Amino acid sequence: MYTISTGREEALTHDQAVQRSPAIWGDRVVWEDHRNGNADIYLYEAEVQASTRSAPVAAENQAQPTPMPFSEILPVIAAALLVIATGRR
Repeated sequence: MYTISTGREEALTHDQAVQRSPAIWGDRVVWEDHRNGNADIYLYEAEVQASTRSAPVAAENQAQPTPMPFSEILPVIAAALLVIATGRR
């Protein structure tokens, strides 16, 4: 990630797996991440402490109100809303 105001460049992850489909809103970045063998959605928040900036927000094995047994792909973020595509019908 490149911050225009500071001229600083920072990697959001150092994992070697596939990461793609980034979406940005304010100080938040979401992306599709395959580090666990399937597609999960990760969130990076620039204003949060460094140790918790990047975390899965939609993952196959993560506790969620509605279980998601399929990979989550193509994240879109706007304000407090995160939209993802799943393999569900």
